[in-house]
Amino acid sequence: MSIINIGILKQFLEKQYARHLVFKTNNLEILLVCWLPGQGAEAHEHGQSDAITLVLEGEMSYTTFHPEGSIVSGTLRTGDIEHIPPGVKHRVMNNSNEKLVTLHIYSPPLEASLLCTSLGYANKIKLQEMQLPEKTIRYLMADKTYDQLNELKTPLKNKEKTTSQIFLKEKSNRETIVIIGGGFSGTLVATHLMKNNTGTPLQIMLIERAPRFARGFAYSTNSPLHLLNVPAGKMSAFPDDPDHFLRWVQNRDLTIQEQSFVPRMLYGEYLEAVLHDAEVNKSPKTSFKRLNDEAVSIEPFPDNIGAIINLESGIKIPANRIVLAVGNYLPRNPSVSQSSFYQSKRYVRDPWSSNALTMISPDDPVLLVGTGLTMIDKAVELKCRGHRGIIHAISRHGNLPQPHNTEIKHLKVDFEFNQPLTVKSLLHNLREKVKSTKEKGGDWRLVIDSLRPHVQNLWSSMSIVERKRFFRHVRPYWDVHRHRIPPQVATIINSMLESKQLLIHSGRIKEYEENESHVNVTFQKKGSSEKMILQIARIINCTGSELDFCQIQDPLVINLFEQGLIAPDKLALGLDATSNGALKDKYGNTSNILYTLGPPLKGQLWETTAVPEIREQAITLAEEIVRAAALLKRSGKSLVEKDFNYII
Repeated sequence: MSIINIGILKQFLEKQYARHLVFKTNNLEILLVCWLPGQGAEAHEHGQSDAITLVLEGEMSYTTFHPEGSIVSGTLRTGDIEHIPPGVKHRVMNNSNEKLVTLHIYSPPLEASLLCTSLGYANKIKLQEMQLPEKTIRYLMADKTYDQLNELKTPLKNKEKTTSQIFLKEKSNRETIVIIGGGFSGTLVATHLMKNNTGTPLQIMLIERAPRFARGFAYSTNSPLHLLNVPAGKMSAFPDDPDHFLRWVQNRDLTIQEQSFVPRMLYGEYLEAVLHDAEVNKSPKTSFKRLNDEAVSIEPFPDNIGAIINLESGIKIPANRIVLAVGNYLPRNPSVSQSSFYQSKRYVRDPWSSNALTMISPDDPVLLVGTGLTMIDKAVELKCRGHRGIIHAISRHGNLPQPHNTEIKHLKVDFEFNQPLTVKSLLHNLREKVKSTKEKGGDWRLVIDSLRPHVQNLWSSMSIVERKRFFRHVRPYWDVHRHRIPPQVATIINSMLESKQLLIHSGRIKEYEENESHVNVTFQKKGSSEKMILQIARIINCTGSELDFCQIQDPLVINLFEQGLIAPDKLALGLDATSNGALKDKYGNTSNILYTLGPPLKGQLWETTAVPEIREQAITLAEEIVRAAALLKRSGKSLVEKDFNYII
């Protein structure tokens, strides 16, 4: 196998930037590009190719032109990664006084027609002599099928071999921790495992089915219109360093202040940087691997020291401990008499899919089902795309998220709670606090924010009956006051309400009647027998993530339920687990293999979907796993006696 020395390839040209070919097959092309100060590439796209850029040295200025008309500019520094999907234009420049070196990965290779004749390869290497290690190819081909991956390797004599047979065997003395889900929750667990582990041999694997790590649903958006709902000064990934995100984002843009609401895609870049830094600075005794794949089932060992994770690709991974950092799932389809309508092209179940808004004409009447944060995002996005048609939004109560107030007077609010705690006594307490706070010059936001650190303990102290009462009667009002929107977003929404482009309805959808030109949507108004019919061109489900795991059609979740390895909590808001995230089986036994954090713990903790709560859970869980790994190591038990084929 030939080894390609990047240092040898790193050569610059005076007339233009230099493109050095590193690797190329029918499915993949890797280039090392060297830029002198002032050199750049004007606005261009990559045809049908996905493009990933990694900055190796220096700084790269970029401008990305998104299809909906938005333009995003910024600077990538050493270690930063940029992904450009097919058909998206971007411009890159070396505006610094130093040399710039970048690595570019295209899949499939760039079409020759997209390049000017002067942009050939600056090096002359025989392609047939060039190979990469198998595990490197797997990483670079993360979102491609393993049949394509096999084309990059020496052909197998027996084409009928299974995928698991082509992977190498390795004996390892490291305890293996597998994190399923590479969004915010999984990224923070992996980060803190790498930061906390210094003495125990540990192998950490982060599995994510989406092409990009660290983003999940929340931060995978490419639209600068989608803002964080919390000011930058409160979004640090590390509670012991509250200004960590603020410092990072100010290195990108000095105009951003503590109270600024920044684009969510920028926070996604921050999480990628956090994970990268943890990987670079981890202990030599810690191994970290990422894998773009999907876990479909788990097979526990009978001796209860681990399990085998089966991936969609056919890979089998033995693990001592498994963290289900599964995040959020698609919303449930509203219950109606003709559920067959949900197969219609006029209906979008996934509001975050890339084509959710693409088939909407500027004058189309649109129905957004739900009036929470997702509806706000879609309404604002439609408005900024130049949509002129009426946008209807409907929910049971028709409540809209309240805006933040960055100029609020800060006052200390103390709470005392009597036991046993009831919903009635809690609401009475809140009303009294709001009244006294208002008299002192504050408002209700101070009361809600001051209550937040107590919410998990309060929820735990409530009886199941009281929790159900809260969920049924109080939740709609709690959500719109607790989960607020940035002032600039509120301004757009208020303008749309005043112009009557956005119409809010309270009630329940009863039926759909689709014809060639539109859909007649019948809904019953809240507190009335009156029914109304709306003529709609496109319907988007904005009701929020599915909470009831029994309703989730995910292969892994179904497999775990079938085996009785997991169970719903008593309110069907998530999974049954201990407060530290150890999952319970259908008999109530606590697992020492399966853990979770974030949204699946909603039934146990209620407040468990936002950054402050999840970052604390990630730290606690990482510390517990490292302690357990050290104990397992001292006990002499491990998985190395098991002889399995698995990725290395």
